[in-house]
Amino acid sequence: MLLRNGPMPATAVDGGAGKAGQAQAGEDDAGTAPGGRAGQGEIEVTVCHAPTGQPWLRTVRLAAGATVARAIEASGFRQAFPDVDPERAGTGVYGHARPLDHVLSDHDRVEIYRPLVFDPMESRRRRAAHKAAKGRRPAARTPPAKR
Repeated sequence: MLLRNGPMPATAVDGGAGKAGQAQAGEDDAGTAPGGRAGQGEIEVTVCHAPTGQPWLRTVRLAAGATVARAIEASGFRQAFPDVDPERAGTGVYGHARPLDHVLSDHDRVEIYRPLVFDPMESRRRRAAHKAAKGRRPAARTPPAKR
Protein backbone atom coordinates (compact mmCIF):
# COMPACT_ATOMS: atom_id res chain seq x y z
CA MET A 1 0.00 0.00 0.00
CA LEU A 2 1.41 3.41 -0.95
CA LEU A 3 0.94 6.24 1.49
CA ARG A 4 1.31 9.95 0.84
CA ASN A 5 4.14 11.95 2.36
CA GLY A 6 6.25 9.15 3.73
CA PRO A 7 6.13 5.59 4.92
CA MET A 8 3.64 5.71 7.80
CA PRO A 9 2.52 2.20 8.86
CA ALA A 10 -1.14 1.43 8.30
CA THR A 11 -1.50 -0.42 11.61
CA ALA A 12 -1.93 0.83 15.15
CA VAL A 13 1.29 1.22 17.08
CA ASP A 14 0.73 1.43 20.81
CA GLY A 15 3.65 -0.33 22.47
CA GLY A 16 1.51 -3.25 23.60
CA ALA A 17 -2.03 -4.60 23.66
CA GLY A 18 -4.66 -3.27 25.99
CA LYS A 19 -3.31 0.27 26.50
CA ALA A 20 -5.73 3.09 27.16
CA GLY A 21 -7.26 4.54 24.00
CA GLN A 22 -6.78 1.40 21.90
CA ALA A 23 -9.80 0.69 19.72
CA GLN A 24 -11.50 -2.53 20.79
CA ALA A 25 -13.14 -5.01 18.42
CA GLY A 26 -16.51 -3.70 17.20
CA GLU A 27 -15.82 -0.27 18.70
CA ASP A 28 -16.19 2.54 16.19
CA ASP A 29 -14.80 0.51 13.32
CA ALA A 30 -17.28 2.12 10.90
CA GLY A 31 -17.97 -1.09 8.95
CA THR A 32 -14.47 -2.22 8.10
CA ALA A 33 -14.31 -4.08 4.81
CA PRO A 34 -13.11 -7.71 4.71
CA GLY A 35 -9.34 -7.96 4.79
CA GLY A 36 -8.97 -5.06 7.23
CA ARG A 37 -8.97 -2.32 4.58
CA ALA A 38 -11.13 0.75 4.53
CA GLY A 39 -14.23 0.21 2.40
CA GLN A 40 -15.86 2.58 -0.03
CA GLY A 41 -16.89 5.81 1.60
CA GLU A 42 -14.31 5.31 4.35
CA ILE A 43 -10.93 6.77 5.08
CA GLU A 44 -8.09 5.51 7.23
CA VAL A 45 -6.13 8.07 9.26
CA THR A 46 -3.46 7.90 11.93
CA VAL A 47 -3.75 10.01 15.06
CA CYS A 48 -0.47 10.71 16.86
CA HIS A 49 0.81 12.53 19.91
CA ALA A 50 4.38 12.70 21.15
CA PRO A 51 4.43 13.02 24.93
CA THR A 52 7.77 12.71 26.67
CA GLY A 53 8.91 9.15 26.04
CA GLN A 54 7.12 6.79 23.66
CA PRO A 55 5.04 8.29 20.80
CA TRP A 56 1.33 7.47 20.87
CA LEU A 57 -0.17 6.37 17.51
CA ARG A 58 -3.61 5.03 16.59
CA THR A 59 -4.98 4.18 13.17
CA VAL A 60 -8.74 4.60 12.81
CA ARG A 61 -11.25 4.11 10.01
CA LEU A 62 -13.84 6.83 9.60
CA ALA A 63 -16.58 7.81 7.21
CA ALA A 64 -15.42 9.97 4.31
CA GLY A 65 -15.72 13.64 5.18
CA ALA A 66 -14.61 13.09 8.78
CA THR A 67 -12.87 15.94 10.58
CA VAL A 68 -9.79 16.20 12.79
CA ALA A 69 -12.09 16.36 15.85
CA ARG A 70 -13.86 13.13 14.82
CA ALA A 71 -10.55 11.32 14.31
CA ILE A 72 -9.33 12.40 17.76
CA GLU A 73 -12.59 11.23 19.33
CA ALA A 74 -12.50 7.85 17.55
CA SER A 75 -8.85 7.25 18.49
CA GLY A 76 -9.48 7.35 22.23
CA PHE A 77 -7.01 10.20 22.69
CA ARG A 78 -9.07 11.99 25.33
CA GLN A 79 -9.23 8.83 27.46
CA ALA A 80 -5.48 8.23 27.12
CA PHE A 81 -4.55 11.89 27.79
CA PRO A 82 -7.39 13.49 29.78
CA ASP A 83 -5.19 16.46 30.78
CA VAL A 84 -4.39 17.46 27.17
CA ASP A 85 -6.89 19.65 25.33
CA PRO A 86 -6.25 19.27 21.56
CA GLU A 87 -7.88 22.62 20.83
CA ARG A 88 -5.50 24.48 23.17
CA ALA A 89 -2.44 22.36 22.34
CA GLY A 90 -2.99 22.67 18.60
CA THR A 91 -3.57 20.11 15.89
CA GLY A 92 -2.22 19.56 12.42
CA VAL A 93 -2.01 17.22 9.46
CA TYR A 94 1.47 16.21 8.28
CA GLY A 95 3.12 19.11 10.11
CA HIS A 96 0.73 21.81 8.90
CA ALA A 97 -1.49 23.43 11.54
CA ARG A 98 -5.15 22.58 10.96
CA PRO A 99 -8.30 23.42 12.99
CA LEU A 100 -10.50 20.72 14.51
CA ASP A 101 -13.11 21.18 11.75
CA HIS A 102 -10.58 20.43 8.96
CA VAL A 103 -11.87 17.63 6.67
CA LEU A 104 -9.44 14.72 6.38
CA SER A 105 -8.32 12.68 3.38
CA ASP A 106 -7.46 8.98 3.26
CA HIS A 107 -4.11 8.18 4.95
CA ASP A 108 -3.73 11.58 6.61
CA ARG A 109 -1.70 11.76 9.83
CA VAL A 110 -3.45 13.86 12.47
CA GLU A 111 -0.99 15.34 14.97
CA ILE A 112 -1.81 16.67 18.42
CA TYR A 113 0.95 19.02 19.47
CA ARG A 114 2.52 19.56 22.89
CA PRO A 115 2.52 23.01 24.39
CA LEU A 116 5.81 24.88 24.13
CA VAL A 117 7.90 24.71 27.28
CA PHE A 118 9.60 28.04 26.51
CA ASP A 119 8.50 30.98 24.46
CA PRO A 120 10.90 31.07 21.45
CA MET A 121 11.22 34.88 21.53
CA GLU A 122 11.99 34.88 25.24
CA SER A 123 14.65 32.20 24.69
CA ARG A 124 16.24 34.34 21.96
CA ARG A 125 16.26 37.40 24.21
CA ARG A 126 17.96 35.40 26.97
CA ARG A 127 20.64 34.11 24.60
CA ALA A 128 21.29 37.64 23.31
CA ALA A 129 21.52 39.01 26.86
CA HIS A 130 23.89 36.19 27.83
CA LYS A 131 26.19 36.94 24.88
CA ALA A 132 26.13 40.66 25.66
CA ALA A 133 27.00 39.99 29.31
CA LYS A 134 30.02 37.96 28.26
CA GLY A 135 31.18 40.83 26.07
CA ARG A 136 30.89 38.77 22.88
CA ARG A 137 29.30 40.44 19.98
CA PRO A 138 28.59 38.84 16.64
CA ALA A 139 31.30 39.53 14.09
CA ALA A 140 30.52 42.41 11.76
CA ARG A 141 29.81 41.34 8.25
CA THR A 142 32.38 42.63 5.77
CA PRO A 143 31.37 43.35 2.21
CA PRO A 144 32.91 41.14 -0.48
CA ALA A 145 36.09 42.44 -2.15
CA LYS A 146 35.61 44.30 -5.44
CA ARG A 147 37.16 42.75 -8.50
